[in-house]
Parts: sequence; structure tokens; C-alpha cells
Amino acid sequence: MSFGFWKKILVILLTLCTLGFLLAAYLHVRFVDVLFPEGLLIFAVGAYVAAGMGNPRSVDIRTTTADPEYYREYLEDQRPKQVSGGVILMLIGAILMILSVVIGLSSIA
Repeated sequence: MSFGFWKKILVILLTLCTLGFLLAAYLHVRFVDVLFPEGLLIFAVGAYVAAGMGNPRSVDIRTTTADPEYYREYLEDQRPKQVSGGVILMLIGAILMILSVVIGLSSIA
């Protein structure tokens, strides 16, 4: 995976956390209550990517009349990267959901 991929992931996570803070402040709820839906959303996007639903488009293929064999090989090469990226997103989402539950339970006691 390239540095550009991690940059995109970081921007998405920071944007979601910022939106979570703003939503929590606007609705007058605790930030912990917003962490679970955020984690669920990130987990769902990761599952979507890991399942292969969001096939990447090639920068090298500039037309729709490109060689189908080359495009198939390209997708086969990109599939492991797609799965690992999706699994990483799923782990981040699961961590946010677990963190929300743990913080929520600790604040009750």
C-alpha cells in the first residue's frame, strides 16, 4: 500500500472524528455516544471494500476500450491490497465500537 492510501484513510478518520465532535456538541450528547455509529460506519465501509464491491479503477487504463485481459490482470494484482485495506478499516471500526462500549460502561459504574 502506498503512502497516498494511508493519507486518504487518515483524512477520512479525522473528518469523521471532527464530525462526531460537532454532532455531539450540537445534539448535547456525550462523544462516546457518537463513537459507536462512527465505528459502525467505518466497519461497514471496510466490509464493502474487503468484499470487492468497490473495484478500483486503473490510472493506466485511460479508455473504456482497453484490453480486457490487461484489466483483469490489473484487478487480480490489486485485489490483495483491496482486501487488506478493507480489513484495516474493519479493525479501526471495531476498535471504535469497542472503545465506545468500554467507556460507556466505565462511566456508568
